[in-house]
Amino acid sequence: MSDDRVAKIKRNIGKTGHPLEFYVFKTLRDNNWSVYPHPLYLPETDTTGKYFEVDVAACKLNTKSRILSSLIIECKKSEKPWVFFKDKSNLSIYALTLSSLDDDEAYLELEKLEYAKTHHYFKDDNFCTWYMHPLLSAASDSPEVKNLERQPNQIYDAINQVINALKFYYNQSSNVFKYLQSERFELQLHTHHTDIFYPIIVLEGDLFEAELTNDPVVIPVNHIKFNINIEIEKPFKITRPSGTHALLARKNVVIDIVKKEFLANFLEYFKFY
Repeated sequence: MSDDRVAKIKRNIGKTGHPLEFYVFKTLRDNNWSVYPHPLYLPETDTTGKYFEVDVAACKLNTKSRILSSLIIECKKSEKPWVFFKDKSNLSIYALTLSSLDDDEAYLELEKLEYAKTHHYFKDDNFCTWYMHPLLSAASDSPEVKNLERQPNQIYDAINQVINALKFYYNQSSNVFKYLQSERFELQLHTHHTDIFYPIIVLEGDLFEAELTNDPVVIPVNHIKFNINIEIEKPFKITRPSGTHALLARKNVVIDIVKKEFLANFLEYFKFY
């Protein structure tokens, strides 16, 4: 193979998202996570038989708490800035996406352990709830921007990808727990754990948080908690503070958007969960 062809391949690799993905793989492994690159999944609602892919899945079990943290990660490289709008939100423990033998009991146990006071979701009320399309930063009448505006929104696509994967893995975990509840596996129930799923986007690029005031405040950040409300296919029971019960058909989900350079620091949070 000629040196020119090798050089061209190297340049092309540098333009893709593969170097970012390998960086994420290595950072997770260096922090003792079990890593699954590019896992394929087939959504239950899909009728085409087409498999979907998420960039990275990773998990780690806390042997003391018996909590399995499962990360579902999309990696994105962007030359355009990602801008999210700040909006304070007060979330309950049900913003966590978990699956166990008894979901409602697991949520209540986490509250008794004061889990919400130590978790990065709940340590403050600073969340973002909307974003600005990253492709609109150049002159809107330029041919380049007009062409880019016809392309899919990179942020929107990343959010959809992690949410679709989250729903799949949550449903799969729920099915496993239902299987374990059969009489055949009754003796194993006490050894099992609670699964908590975390949708994450790792960004190689500039990340900003904006607050809309008379004079908008825009600051560069390393990490954003994006709060989104989604419909869930399988409603689950919750216990209200009054002690009454209700079925949830929609729930809040937090997507952590983390700059590449901050990923190792972000993973430190999980040492306490």
